[in-house]
Amino acid sequence: MLLVPLLCVASATSAQSLTDAGFTLDELLGGSEITQADCVPERNSLWLIVDGKGECIRYFHAGLDESGENKLVHVWLHGDRLKPQWSTRIGQGAPASNEPIAYQDRKPSALQAFADRNFASFAIPFIRLSRPGTYGSTGDHRKRRRPREIEVVNAAVDALKKRYDIESFLLSGHSGGGHLVGALLARRLDLSCVVIASGKVAIGEQIRLDDWTTDSTGYADYVDPITLVDEVPRVLNRPILLVGDPRDVAVRFDSQHSYFMRLHRAGHRVFLFAAKAAAPEFHDLSYLGMNMVRWCAEGRSVTDIVSSTKFITESVKPERKKYGEKGVTNATKD
Repeated sequence: MLLVPLLCVASATSAQSLTDAGFTLDELLGGSEITQADCVPERNSLWLIVDGKGECIRYFHAGLDESGENKLVHVWLHGDRLKPQWSTRIGQGAPASNEPIAYQDRKPSALQAFADRNFASFAIPFIRLSRPGTYGSTGDHRKRRRPREIEVVNAAVDALKKRYDIESFLLSGHSGGGHLVGALLARRLDLSCVVIASGKVAIGEQIRLDDWTTDSTGYADYVDPITLVDEVPRVLNRPILLVGDPRDVAVRFDSQHSYFMRLHRAGHRVFLFAAKAAAPEFHDLSYLGMNMVRWCAEGRSVTDIVSSTKFITESVKPERKKYGEKGVTNATKD
């Protein structure tokens, strides 16, 4: 793979100007492409060449030393922002349409405020990376979880590391962002801690359990983190924290448990926490995941993490062969 990070060049006629115009739904629904000259503002954009094709990746940050070394930085990857609508069983044909979800916060000022609040709350330098096809980043979000998304995001993390002289990362993600974290875990040696909340980390298992024939996006060439476990580098004292709600209707908890067991058997320092998310989907544990990043950076024990919040109910033991079917329902949402 050819991965070449380049500096973005500002343009007075840019489609992504310095104004606070929100990123459009059309770009989310149909994908977007721009030129290097339009990849602005430079402070919040990366121009990357991945396999000969240019991509502009946007990000929002707070707390970084922009003129010196950054020893430890938290990079967060958000969840999916499209929900495929199927008129047939998933995998038979293609989705009839895609529905935007959780995309109200798409103004640059709102995304920057999110980064500012995170740094103010947790005191760890923070980067909110926009996945391809979302929040100003080029690409097609309909084609997520496929190889190119992983290649582009990995190249973006490399470029951020170079731009800000970052020694190591705290890498976290929620749901579809957790899928990316699982994929990057198999590639990177510079991760001090990994947190995956409600992560799509065993796609093939979810497809089998729900009697689908493809991923919910309609693509069969998805990257499945559970199949990459043998490629995950062994890094001394690097914790991998997984958290999910056994009642989750979007991502089966059993699939998260399978990923946990695969990592455990491979000898990694991995922990799975059962938690309580809000009804009706019991899926959104993104804020809890960010708290867990802080606790991980502080070196808290499993016992301390469980006692730190009422939203974690237990640390699941590796010897527990299966979490159980109670509360687990068929996933119908992306």
